[in-house]
Amino acid sequence: MTSTVWLDGLLLADHEVLIDPADRGFLLADGVFETIRFADGRIWHLDRHLARLRQGAALWGWRYR
Repeated sequence: MTSTVWLDGLLLADHEVLIDPADRGFLLADGVFETIRFADGRIWHLDRHLARLRQGAALWGWRYR
């Protein structure tokens, strides 16, 4: 089964994703995470989820693309 991965603004098949071994998130588990409910063919409260992701990313000095 192939999973879909969001990476740098792109949706990719899991086998297309390569992680840089020097990536800080990979080495130290730094990251911003959000659980999003998908049901009835839609993402629930997407605007709220994206706002929280942007806020978390801003704390790390990351920009949301």
